[in-house]
Amino acid sequence: LASSPPFPLSVAHRVLARSPFGMERGRVSTMRSGIAVKVVSTCCMAVMFTIVKVVSPRLPAGEIVFLRALVSMLVIMGIVWCGRDGLGALRTSEPWGHILRSGLGAGSMFLAFFAISALPLATASASSATTPMMITLLAVLILRETPGPARWAAAGLGIAGVLLILGDGHGWTGDAAPIGVVAALRSATLAAGAMIALRRIALRERAERITFYFMLIAMLMGLASLPAGWVWPSPGDGLLMLLAGIIGAVGQFLMSLSYRYAPASVLAPFDYLNLLWLTLIAAVLLGEPVGSLFYAGAALIVVGGLLVSLEHRRKGGPR
Repeated sequence: LASSPPFPLSVAHRVLARSPFGMERGRVSTMRSGIAVKVVSTCCMAVMFTIVKVVSPRLPAGEIVFLRALVSMLVIMGIVWCGRDGLGALRTSEPWGHILRSGLGAGSMFLAFFAISALPLATASASSATTPMMITLLAVLILRETPGPARWAAAGLGIAGVLLILGDGHGWTGDAAPIGVVAALRSATLAAGAMIALRRIALRERAERITFYFMLIAMLMGLASLPAGWVWPSPGDGLLMLLAGIIGAVGQFLMSLSYRYAPASVLAPFDYLNLLWLTLIAAVLLGEPVGSLFYAGAALIVVGGLLVSLEHRRKGGPR
C-alpha cells in the first residue's frame, strides 16, 4: 500500500475494525474482514444485475455495459479526488496486470449482461454460478494456493446446489435460450480468470485503482458496440442505469478490497451468495417460480460457505 491510504480504504478499515468481524489483539481480522466485505459486495452486484434485467428488453447489452461502466468510473474518480493523493492515486506500476484483469472482467460482464437479457434472471445466475469452482481450481494452478479438503468440499457442495437449482425449472429446458446459457457459462469462465488476476495485483494495488481501470476498459469495450445500434434511453431507464452504475461501483470496489484480506479460494464459495440473492429477487419481484429444489440447493451453498470458515478456524488462522 502507499504510505498515505486513500479516503475510501481508510474508511473501510475503520468500519471493519468496529464491526463484529473487526479488531483482534489490535489488528483487523483479515480473513473475517475479507468475507464480510465480499458478502456486502455480492448484495450490491445482485441489485445491479436486477436493474440490468429490468432495462435489457429496451437497451442492447453493449450500451448497458457502456453506461454502467461510465457512471461507475465517474464515481470512482470522485472517490479518488476526495483522497489525499487526488488523481495521482491512479498511477500504476502494474499496467499489464490491469489490462489482463480488466479485459477478462469486462468480457465476462459483457457476456453476463447478454445472458441476463436472453434468460430468466434465476437461470442466468445459476448458469454462471460455476465461477467459484473455477476460481478454486485456478487458485491451485496459477496462485499455488493449497486449499484444504473443506474448501474442495465447499466448492463441490456449491456445484451440487447449482445443479439442484437448475433442476428446479430454471435451467436447461423451457424458455432458456441455449445461446444465453452458453454466454453465461463463458462469462463464468472469464470471471474466474479475472478473479485470479485480481488476486495477483490486489496486494500491490489500491482497490479504487483496480476498479477505475476495469471500468475504463469495460467502457471502451461497450463503446465498440455502438455500430451495432444503440437507442436513446428513456428518463426512467437513464435513472436506473445511473443507479446501476453507482451501486456497481461500490460493489466492484468492495470486491477488489476483499482480495486484500483473504485468499481467492477462501472467498470463492461466497460468490454463490449472488445466486441466492438473484433467485430470491427473481421470485419475489419478477414472479419467476422457485420450488423445493431451490431451497435444497441453497442449503448446500450455505453449508459450503460455512465449511470454509470452519476449516480456517480449525487451522488456527486469523478469525
